[in-house]
Amino acid sequence: MRLLAAIVGLGALLLGVAVILIGAGLVPPPHIETAALLMRVDPAALDDPWAWWLVGGAFFVIGCGSLLFVARTSASKDAYFVLAERRSPVYGDSVVMLSQRAARALAAHAVEEVPGVRECDPRLSLGRKGWSVDARVSVRMTEALPDLVPELQKALRQALEHATGLPVDGIRVRSTFEPLGAGRDLR
Repeated sequence: MRLLAAIVGLGALLLGVAVILIGAGLVPPPHIETAALLMRVDPAALDDPWAWWLVGGAFFVIGCGSLLFVARTSASKDAYFVLAERRSPVYGDSVVMLSQRAARALAAHAVEEVPGVRECDPRLSLGRKGWSVDARVSVRMTEALPDLVPELQKALRQALEHATGLPVDGIRVRSTFEPLGAGRDLR
């Protein structure tokens, strides 16, 4: 969605600048001639030259708006999980939040403390029943996966429940012997 908005915004912005430059007479109008299409943009054909400025300005505003949308959604990329909300008539409202980045770091650290794990790249979501974890884990070749996965799940469950006070609904572990490229190799 953001990529499409960025492409549309940049295209509209460039089209707006081009139309304004053509209307001002600073750039010659385009002339496209093919077998199926004969088109020529002529700014002198319009009675009101301000129409070029209006059309170019509209495209420019649409382009700027789309790029602003992309910038605003990119800025809020590090979203937060709301862990608790309390309403108090004396002290006012309070909200306890945890950033996605911090939650991922907590889960990765917990898994990487398990012997035999090289690195972890967890994805977390918080639903009505609690945490849902999808962890990609890079393990050493010498480790037996049937023995290692329950340890990983236990470590993840304990870390998340202890740090946030919320239950863990499900943990899915996908393992590989290859490095994940998550930027950490603690062992």
